[in-house]
Amino acid sequence: MSNQEETQANAYTRAQTIGLALGPLLFICTLLFFSPPGLSFEAKAVLATTLWVATWWITEAIPIPATSLLPIFLLPITGALDSGTVTSSYGNDIIYLFLGGFFIATAMEKWNLHKRMALAIIAFVGTSTQRIMLGFMIATAFLSMWVSNTASVMMMIPMALAITKQVSHSLEGTPEAGDIPAFEKALIFAVGYAGTIGGMGTLIGTPPNIILAAQARELFGVEISFASWMLIGVPVVVTLLAIAWLYLGRVAFRMRIKGIPGGRELIQSERSALGKISFEETVVACVFGFAAFMWITRGFIWSGLVPEIRDGMIAVLAAVLLFLIPAKSGTSSRILDWSDSRNIPWGILLLFGGGLAIAAGFRETGLSSWMGEQLTVLDGLHMLLMISSATLLILFLTEITSNTA
Repeated sequence: MSNQEETQANAYTRAQTIGLALGPLLFICTLLFFSPPGLSFEAKAVLATTLWVATWWITEAIPIPATSLLPIFLLPITGALDSGTVTSSYGNDIIYLFLGGFFIATAMEKWNLHKRMALAIIAFVGTSTQRIMLGFMIATAFLSMWVSNTASVMMMIPMALAITKQVSHSLEGTPEAGDIPAFEKALIFAVGYAGTIGGMGTLIGTPPNIILAAQARELFGVEISFASWMLIGVPVVVTLLAIAWLYLGRVAFRMRIKGIPGGRELIQSERSALGKISFEETVVACVFGFAAFMWITRGFIWSGLVPEIRDGMIAVLAAVLLFLIPAKSGTSSRILDWSDSRNIPWGILLLFGGGLAIAAGFRETGLSSWMGEQLTVLDGLHMLLMISSATLLILFLTEITSNTA
């Protein structure tokens, strides 16, 4: 076999080859043979598209960002959604929120602010990896009780990434260095889960809470106050945070890393070595502080003054400021140059877009409602079994459509 033939033969693993065939096969079979009563063809097309895309996502038959572009073709051509609705999902406010957040994180890393912040956080919460995780989870959960889960996570992610880089630097050349990827994953997952968990703590923590309160008042005449929600919500948040912290740090990502070698002495020496904060670091810190302040106060202050303001708009404004403000260092003309955009994970933004396009399909075609209506088969079952089944179905739905939907 020639080198070229061998390269072509190794282009796909066994799992990828299976996924390549299975995705389109599920798509075709669903369209041709799945015809339950009450399910429209458009909804069936969304389900078929979801199965194809999910199969290629899971098996990574082609790069995940490339798979995320499939809904742009599949949903319109099957008649499930018009092209404008699908493509607009790739320009959703959430995507611009993350884009702006990525630019802020890039600016932090470019001017070493991330290292200064990481050292300050470690000095405050301690050098134990478990304490670092817990500190980040508590901070993220508390923020997400008052602002959107997504915005609270975006505020903490740059600092979490800074911590992982600092720990990696501190452990370089040690036996524990092999566990650095596990710590990185554990910390990033910890921030993500804490953002979702914290949103359950207050009525304004996440939109589904408000929807539940409105439905309870409309259907059953039960008034859920802010305080009464917190009486149940806050203990649930505390309990779930503890479970998530223990699971991520001691089960899912077990690590030999117990802390940073040298402890506080090493951290203090590295903080001293950084010297005085530079002009560029100050600018990035101010822009990040401005974005965080706007995200936190948007619901209380700015929504009344600027009705159309969104978290994504704030993030983009912060990014534009970073491209606008001149730098004093000779290495760069501005805080961010366009060449810095090479560090942005554009593929993740496409992944978000594909997920949002599928979510739009579930909502617009009534597929979500149809799946919910199938719960009528639970009528007459024991209450605990009914609640468990409904919960599992909703958990599955929120994996492929928005929590609010």
